Amino acid sequence: NPNEIGHHCTFINAPTSDRKDILNALKAGKSFGARIYRPYNETFDEKIKRTKVLPIIKIVEINEDTLNIRIDSLAKEIRFIGQNGELLKSAFQINNAFYIIKAKDTYIRTEIEFYDQSAYFLNPVCRYDGSKTGKASIPEINVYKTNVLRIIGFATIIFFFINFIFLRFRLRKRKAVLHARKE
Repeated sequence: NPNEIGHHCTFINAPTSDRKDILNALKAGKSFGARIYRPYNETFDEKIKRTKVLPIIKIVEINEDTLNIRIDSLAKEIRFIGQNGELLKSAFQINNAFYIIKAKDTYIRTEIEFYDQSAYFLNPVCRYDGSKTGKASIPEINVYKTNVLRIIGFATIIFFFINFIFLRFRLRKRKAVLHARKE
């Protein structure tokens, strides 16, 4: 169904479509999410044509304390969003915008909205102290709680199984008694 696909996607800036190149580009943050405006009942051929004329991001760079964004066509709005979704700056009817990163900013993400209702959602820029980031800890299995829950689970299954068997036995016995009374 052409109306169900082609609205949301991830663009990846990789030199080839080879798995290794795509993974390296994703790890390097060379990707962004997009919401693409698609008229209802647009054919696949029309989607392909529309995709070939989407705006192109020309520059996303940080020079000292300034985040610079430039695209090849006019945007309705470029928004810089900080911690907790706070709108830090917004620029209208423009193809390039910048945001001067303040000392309190630890996170900035950029959204670019176009006149056709399409939008690009760039990866966030995060500030940290320069030290190596630690890997997330691996969850530990609580053996005691796990075994208790397994025992309770198996006991519950056995309980239902035994009750099912006894219920069938009692129903058969009751049927036999009723059948014997009728004779």
